[in-house]
Amino acid sequence: MNEVINRTRRSSPEAGQAIAAEFRRPDFQQRFANAVRPFGFSPDDAADVMAVYLVAGWEIVHGTDANPTALRAVRRQVAGQMARSVALRDPTTRARLAEELKIITTLFLSSVENAKREGAAAQFAAAVAAHYRQTTNQDLRTLRLTAQGFSDR
Repeated sequence: MNEVINRTRRSSPEAGQAIAAEFRRPDFQQRFANAVRPFGFSPDDAADVMAVYLVAGWEIVHGTDANPTALRAVRRQVAGQMARSVALRDPTTRARLAEELKIITTLFLSSVENAKREGAAAQFAAAVAAHYRQTTNQDLRTLRLTAQGFSDR
């Protein structure tokens, strides 16, 4: 976790501080676990965490909630992609990725509510879309979320 915080601080001291503060909250891990368990997901499974990360971003960008069927379909897509990734076969790498994605997802989901209250939801959604384009090379604005998962058609 410190690795994520330090890396973030190097590029954005403010963001690094926000992540550190969020992680210090005693209920951080529990809040994430409570958010994923209703879908049958584990907060410790990298594919589950990645699916939640992707769908949460899509929800923010589109301003709507995904249905549970679509979320589970994305989980299947993610699991297949992860299984084919040589780098993600390493348990330590998977664990690090999952921890980083938990932090980002939790920050985004808590920040979107603040942005809505402040009348900045559209700007926040644009920033989230830019984050995903940069980190995943996917444009969440154009992706469709269906019962079969993400589709660009």
